Amino acid sequence: MYGAGPGNGVINSSRMTAVGGGYTYSGIRNLGLSANLFYSRMSSLIGANQIFENLQIMANANSRISSSLFATVGFGQRKILNTG
Repeated sequence: MYGAGPGNGVINSSRMTAVGGGYTYSGIRNLGLSANLFYSRMSSLIGANQIFENLQIMANANSRISSSLFATVGFGQRKILNTG
């Protein structure tokens, strides 16, 4: 995703670039695994050259306990990278 926006209260007239993806594996009986990665960058188009970057990583595992009961465990990490 790439585009310019009217502002968000932090940066007036900003440009945002975002990319992300994920993978899910369900080949193990009663068990599912997934991993996701997301990166975004927002920069000012007016005034001071401010740049904010965000990196987010997530992993989940779920297991079917019975026909209507599931257990899910997840982990996520977010890193804010201010480069401007």
